Amino acid sequence: MNFSRALNIITTVLVLGGICLIANTKPKKKVKHHQEKIKIVNRDAQQIRVLISEHPLRVIKKISLTAEPEQKLVLSSLDGKAKKKLSSIELAIVDGMLYSKKGDESYHKLKGTQFDITPTSGHTNLWESSYDGTMRLEIDQKKNQLLVINILPLEDYLYSVLLTEVYQSWPSEMHQVQAIASRSYAMYHIKNPNGNGKFYDVKNSNHNQVYNGKHKYTHLRDAIRKTRGIVVTHKDKVALTMFDACCGGVIPANVDRKEVHQFPYLARDRRCVYCRGYSLFNWKQSINNMDLAFSLRSHPLTQSDFKNVGMLKNIKVVSKDKAGVAQELMLVGDKSSAKIKGRSFYEALGKTTCYSLNIEVKNKAAANKATANKNDFEICGKGFGHHLGLCQRGARELVRKGWSVPNILKFYYPNTTLKVIS
Repeated sequence: MNFSRALNIITTVLVLGGICLIANTKPKKKVKHHQEKIKIVNRDAQQIRVLISEHPLRVIKKISLTAEPEQKLVLSSLDGKAKKKLSSIELAIVDGMLYSKKGDESYHKLKGTQFDITPTSGHTNLWESSYDGTMRLEIDQKKNQLLVINILPLEDYLYSVLLTEVYQSWPSEMHQVQAIASRSYAMYHIKNPNGNGKFYDVKNSNHNQVYNGKHKYTHLRDAIRKTRGIVVTHKDKVALTMFDACCGGVIPANVDRKEVHQFPYLARDRRCVYCRGYSLFNWKQSINNMDLAFSLRSHPLTQSDFKNVGMLKNIKVVSKDKAGVAQELMLVGDKSSAKIKGRSFYEALGKTTCYSLNIEVKNKAAANKATANKNDFEICGKGFGHHLGLCQRGARELVRKGWSVPNILKFYYPNTTLKVIS
């Protein structure tokens, strides 16, 4: 059954203030319900602020923005007093200050800490991407950084995210699953701002969701339209709908992470076996000693622990949680040994080398000296990602098996309810 048909069957809407609860019974008469809303921190729930990039103010950096042909960009300050209409805007960070280029080759200093750039029509081009909405340049004085932020309608953001988070060639039902998961994830962060909430809601990276601006695959709009406003909720609150590429068959309830303890719907106690056919369900990666040592020595999360180790001789997983996810690793060197957190190891190596933390590390050089300085270590693992929430490869297989979109989401986020933001 496809999602459109499922929504036709689910015909009753219980109005709860700003939210509609999807149900499967039809009331005989209108009933007045108490008012219950999901609050969106005092601003338009249909807008999202996405951090595109951040730049240290002490580094000289040029930023060029252009409008579409025959259109203009409006540069305005926070107080609305300084406004300019230009076909292109070139900015520079020099000595901790922001400068704007005039018609000639000279620059003049911009006064203030926040500037909005909005096209008179169409989109704004920045580097190799195009963006809808407003581009905001904001100086974070506490961190001494310039933040480049895109403010745009939530549904347009989701349309772009679909291309980067799932394959555009996948079935519409899988696009709808991802659209609901991504919308819920974004709405959760809008409603629950972290320490950066003053400036933006989400980052444009795997830390949150990858967002690369406009794209040409217009058929993805169909999934956004069919699921418009639908979010995953738990006890009338938008759920933190985490997702990864492949869970590797891990039971999330056994993963020792704060999100599992905090959110019951991320503590799924049923194993997903539907991603078994994916190439990264089981994987092996070889890496030489020098490359591995360089990654650990240069990453801020591991460099302090690694600095006294000396020449790396061995790596051992010394602590795992019940799910088999590495919690601590021991770095053994010719000078000393040091323990590092599994998460730090994962971040230092990067997702193209270490796909998950459900791993074992083998010292190949110790077993065969012929491999020394070539492929000294072999990392054997399962899955691709953090093992929590929606397993994209598993969900793709469930679509193939004929599962409905609501049932797929219910499986990966147990004890949740689909609701519509009105």
